[in-house]
Amino acid sequence: MLDSLEMEPILLRSVVLACGIGLFALGCSSGDDGDDGGGNDVTITDAPLGGTVGGQAWTVARAETDAFLSEGEPDYWTDLYASPGTACESSGLDEGHHVILQAPRQPGEYPLSLSYNATFVIVGDITDNLVATTGRVVIDEVTSSVIRGGAYLHYDADNTVNGRFEITICP
Repeated sequence: MLDSLEMEPILLRSVVLACGIGLFALGCSSGDDGDDGGGNDVTITDAPLGGTVGGQAWTVARAETDAFLSEGEPDYWTDLYASPGTACESSGLDEGHHVILQAPRQPGEYPLSLSYNATFVIVGDITDNLVATTGRVVIDEVTSSVIRGGAYLHYDADNTVNGRFEITICP
């Protein structure tokens, strides 16, 4: 039988081995993978941001924010539309279902939560605003004129989008 002095080195080696395996597993994860804010792993696709909004197929065609309206705020208020058009030129037409996203001013990964969320805007006889607290936003680049990144945003099966975006910062 081993006495306690002989067991300590064996126990120490086991702990070090277990920690090493854990660190190796963390180091092997992909940069596109991350937590959705709800404890689930998600991968942001390389395709344009798309999925379903209001139960209808939806793909971003135009994304914009107004630097003046977001002045002094920690994030840019951004609107992402499936309807085509020129960013920064309001058409005055019904924009249909769209997504409102807070775009941080600094590159990084941001899991959605109660305090950092996105909104699915469902336009109909009555406009519904569905606040998504499950998902993740990745900001790759912020310049004076554009924000580039990706997102996985989930409210329910009828309101989930995933992919890449480019947001124009309107003067």
